[in-house]
Amino acid sequence: MKKFSILIFSILFSFYSFSIVKNYKEIKYPPLKSPKKVKPEIIKLRNGLTVLILEDHELPVVSGEILFHAGSICDPKGKEGLSDIFSNVLRTGGNSLMSGDEMDEYLEGTASSIEASSDDTSLSVSFDCLKENFPKVFNLFVATLTSPKFEPQKIEIAKAQIKSMIVRRNDDPKAIARRVFKRRIYGLNSPFSKQPELATVASINRNDLTAYGKKYLCGKNAVMYIYGDFNAKEIKKLLKTKMKALRKGKKAKLPMDIKPEKSGIYFVQREGVTQSNIVFGNLVKMKKNNPDYPAAVIFSRILGGGFSSRFMKTIRRDMGLSYSPYAYINAPFDHYGYFLGAINTRLNATGKVIETAISIIKDIQKNGVTEEELKQIKDEFLNSYVFQFDSKEKQIAKAAYYTFYGYPIDFSEKFFKAIKKVTGKDVKRIANRYVDLKHLTIAVIGDASKFDKPLTTFGKVYPVDVTIPGLKEMQMRRMQMMKMRMMKKAKKMKNRKVEKQKAIKKVKEKVKTK
Repeated sequence: MKKFSILIFSILFSFYSFSIVKNYKEIKYPPLKSPKKVKPEIIKLRNGLTVLILEDHELPVVSGEILFHAGSICDPKGKEGLSDIFSNVLRTGGNSLMSGDEMDEYLEGTASSIEASSDDTSLSVSFDCLKENFPKVFNLFVATLTSPKFEPQKIEIAKAQIKSMIVRRNDDPKAIARRVFKRRIYGLNSPFSKQPELATVASINRNDLTAYGKKYLCGKNAVMYIYGDFNAKEIKKLLKTKMKALRKGKKAKLPMDIKPEKSGIYFVQREGVTQSNIVFGNLVKMKKNNPDYPAAVIFSRILGGGFSSRFMKTIRRDMGLSYSPYAYINAPFDHYGYFLGAINTRLNATGKVIETAISIIKDIQKNGVTEEELKQIKDEFLNSYVFQFDSKEKQIAKAAYYTFYGYPIDFSEKFFKAIKKVTGKDVKRIANRYVDLKHLTIAVIGDASKFDKPLTTFGKVYPVDVTIPGLKEMQMRRMQMMKMRMMKKAKKMKNRKVEKQKAIKKVKEKVKTK
């Protein structure tokens, strides 16, 4: 009876609902609210370290992260790959309290984590644990920063992993296209174009890791946050006691030189492939703090940011030329970014896809966007954007990043409000100001013999050699080593056979004698 009553109520409610709203477009939603702000306490330790603290007792967990100005752009010449190996071995190579293997066992057994990673312009170390394990995990976190051991065997493992990635880096045509494009956009001699090679990784030793840590792991070069179930007063005392082991140092001046290569088509010939991979764009003199950034985000979404974008509707849905075309303006925190479009298509549609993508951009530059698509894209973006700040931990992490890069701590709130104000005129202005169709850099990976149009249709073509330096020599050495092993094995088997024959002969002679 109860179930029947619920069913009747549901049916009546449905009829009632449809009587009110007959079309989904008539549904009215409440206005989106800006992400609710959290107010972390900010302290500065004597060693220059800035720490953001946020107390929250909702869950019995504590987490934190420290950010250093460093990264791959700081790799010395001839030691490219150092920052990646450093961030790997900083954690796995143990410290003054535990070996790397002991840390693995302890952290796994307590559902805790201490992780390190690096990118172009930063290096970070984070921790996460239950409240009950916090004292010991935090001690390990501090020891990782202040007294790393860089165990030799862990260095060799990290180097082997990087070498393996280098050997396989030409396996994915999409990755090749992105790499070729980015290195031409920033310039082959730019710090942002550094890439590890077999020889540079092989040259890295423990002394290099130690020197890198001494230079960049210091208080004045870092920002940290700590969040979770703790008493803020006790945490401040703990930080002053424990983090003083991190030396003061000074803020690093990172090399940011950018000098793009000539615009044109940078082509990598690949036989045996069925598709061409195309990445195109130009350098954009924009960082996240640029007033044009919010409008650039909306332009990116309209042009090539998801299923509602023009790239998707035209290139995928209407023409069926590509499965997942996309485009966006990339604006980093601390250096200039780029406009990028990426499309993979069948070989005999390569020229057509490039022409179509350019024509879509030209249309926005000339005619702008409709109010309907502007509203749809803004609503989609704002509805998804709030999920970046739907927890206090996410918010304090963002606040720490803003502090690290010198942005206002309420940058998210200002950005949210700015997105709401973006107009169709703003989008058109962004398309014209930041997308330079006359000087595009286009990276193409594919088989030119099967293209529908010659690439010279779009500009001067520069062949690109992506051969991995030292790979053939390494493969030859491996072949020689395998050959030597096989020869040794064959020799051992031959010796064993000879010894066996001698033993049989001796037995026969003994039998004859008896």
